[in-house]
Amino acid sequence: LGEVLRPGTYELRPGETAADLLRAAGGLTALAATQRVQIERVVPPGQRGSAAGNERVVLDVAATDEAAAAVPLVNGDVVRVFRIAE
Repeated sequence: LGEVLRPGTYELRPGETAADLLRAAGGLTALAATQRVQIERVVPPGQRGSAAGNERVVLDVAATDEAAAAVPLVNGDVVRVFRIAE
């Protein structure tokens, strides 16, 4: 979602990363805030704690460094690339 050339739903192979997804989406637009790419992930039921609010986790990585290459994506992840501030 957000500031990529081809936003959409993509299927990736196991082990592919956020950097792979950004490449598949055509790269970033000129308005992309490259210092913040957000990955929203649903935590599998067996890994959730008993407290409410443990169903999702949000990861923030930068699109321009090795951080995006180090984050493997899993089924159901939602990746958002934000727009630079006005």
